[in-house]
Amino acid sequence: MSISWKIPRNCLAWILISQVALIVPHVQRLPWWVLLVYICCAIWRVMVYQGRWSFPPKFVKGLFSVLCFYGIYQSYGTLIGMEPTVALLFSGFSLKLLEVVSKRDVYVIIFLAYFVALTEFLFDQDFFISVFVFATVMLVTTALVALHQQGYEKFDFISLRKTAVLFSQAIPLMVVLFIVFPRFEPLWKVPMPSHQAKSGVSDSMSPGDVSNLAQSGDLAFRAIFEANIPTRSKLYWRGLVLSEFDGRTWRQGRLKKRFFSAQQKQVVRRSIKSPIRYSVIQEPSHQPWLFNLALAISDDENIVAIDDYRLAWKGDIHSRIKYDVFSDIEVPFETELNEGTRRFETQLPFGGNSRSRLFAKDLLAASKDRRAFVDSILTYYFREDFRYTLKPPLLGDNGIDEFLFDTRQGFCGHFASSFVYLLRSVGIPARVVSGYHGGEVNPITGTILVHQFDAHAWAEVWFSGEGWVRFDPTAMVSPDRIEYGLEFAMQEEGTFLSDSPLSAMRYRNVAWLNKMRLQLDAFGFYWSSWVLQYKGKRQVDLLNELLGGISPFRIAGFILGVGGLMLICVAFFVLKGRGRPHSSVEVQYYLRLCKRLERAGFERHRYEGPIDFAHRVTKQQTKWRPHVLAATRAFITLTYEPLSSEQKSIMLKQLKGEVFKASYLLRLNSLR
Repeated sequence: MSISWKIPRNCLAWILISQVALIVPHVQRLPWWVLLVYICCAIWRVMVYQGRWSFPPKFVKGLFSVLCFYGIYQSYGTLIGMEPTVALLFSGFSLKLLEVVSKRDVYVIIFLAYFVALTEFLFDQDFFISVFVFATVMLVTTALVALHQQGYEKFDFISLRKTAVLFSQAIPLMVVLFIVFPRFEPLWKVPMPSHQAKSGVSDSMSPGDVSNLAQSGDLAFRAIFEANIPTRSKLYWRGLVLSEFDGRTWRQGRLKKRFFSAQQKQVVRRSIKSPIRYSVIQEPSHQPWLFNLALAISDDENIVAIDDYRLAWKGDIHSRIKYDVFSDIEVPFETELNEGTRRFETQLPFGGNSRSRLFAKDLLAASKDRRAFVDSILTYYFREDFRYTLKPPLLGDNGIDEFLFDTRQGFCGHFASSFVYLLRSVGIPARVVSGYHGGEVNPITGTILVHQFDAHAWAEVWFSGEGWVRFDPTAMVSPDRIEYGLEFAMQEEGTFLSDSPLSAMRYRNVAWLNKMRLQLDAFGFYWSSWVLQYKGKRQVDLLNELLGGISPFRIAGFILGVGGLMLICVAFFVLKGRGRPHSSVEVQYYLRLCKRLERAGFERHRYEGPIDFAHRVTKQQTKWRPHVLAATRAFITLTYEPLSSEQKSIMLKQLKGEVFKASYLLRLNSLR
């Protein structure tokens, strides 16, 4: 195959470097074979450039394309969704290397790289990710610059320096446009199917589910309180209310999907007497439920209130969101219970766990009222040899019986589940609530960090006139878990984040590491608050403060003013030093020799070349002849002959030495 055009070596090198940078953040979410495809294509392209291999025939490229489609379908089970689409894009991006035979092909692969760079924002928008994407865009632009540079066949950093200058000139305008340009919802806000594993509290709870979350140090959400932060014992973040039980798994239930009407929301709002106002910045969970304290309400139009007194987002949460909430953790809620809800909150599967049912009836018979009955169950947990553990033994078909009377080892889900079961066995309305408890206060930002290992389950029991009352049976077995957190409670067992040995949360006892972790978290918080959340009212307030009001003329004047100032600065640096070109090193040494000779009475004429000048000088002064001629030859060689880097270094060293020797002789001559 004859090729009339060849991609410049420098451009090809920067394309390969930028592609590697683009793939790095996606390594964990791409199938391993996609990375292998890129490596093979990159090696093949380098071999083609060196003339060792030829381009693959069309049927081979077609076969590779079909195999990539098939591999993606096998890996994800579909071609629809964020992850399959990104994998397909990377596969095509890699295969394109095998058909770059013209400048147009290079344009296609470079422009495709810009699009690929943005795909990382589909999954994360943190500060460090943003900086990395900015750096990869610089590398892609460097490849574009290298494509248009002539005479740069070797790999060098000249293209990168030029790109850095271009980007530095564009940054002021970028900042101005960010400040004044209206905020639109980005592409990644559009609901798209995702194959990313769902993180956080699930819509069902089986034995061990919450303990699995306890092995993750990922951030679930952070909370910012307007006033004082409530004590840790009151930080119960309600997420899901689980009311249906099939003997092993708790679920929300069919009746728990009714939304409050506007009138019902107003009733809830009026019932709040001592509001606690706070904001929550929730990480993507790919699930709709939100987390809040006790009785809560929000004015956010994207939030719906559900009739079990919790909040939910209108769609699955695929990116970080922020919402404002106010709660009252003291006021009772749902003080009256209709018959349908009562049946729903007392239902149990037919049969099974007979020992637990009999035990509950005996306790109720020995109790003077329902409150005393609840206290007797809690006393049972406290008095018997129950143990709080992240690695409880497996349970069989009668899991409640086995836990209460045989193993007596479990996590919060075991205690909450068995507690609710005993209450329902005697007709008392009760339900499991899953969410998070506690959180870590970052003293730098004053925010509460709630991690996945803070996942917790507790119970709510209904009493006439009091409504739903929270009870946490885990506190009877492991008060340290409630008072100090999971890390403190698991010190003896040593299972805290045992599956994540590199997690920074495991080393909070190392002062300098913990301080660095909190500072990085604070930086991420400020980035999210000031940049990612810069929209709506915050943008309007800033523009009013900067411009003294918002109008098309003020905004246009602001853009033109900053743009004009930027152009003046660019023009200053471009025009600075015009007429005084920077001489190369060899020219500087040769001019130094000419100045020495001029002082000795030998002025070089404008029409006189270096060789003629050297011959004229050496005819009159033979003692300078060897050094002047040697310096002149070295200068001409460096100026007019193509040399390798090593040869240039040798000749430059020779020129420097000969100029020094000639200057020394000329100085001696002037002293006589």
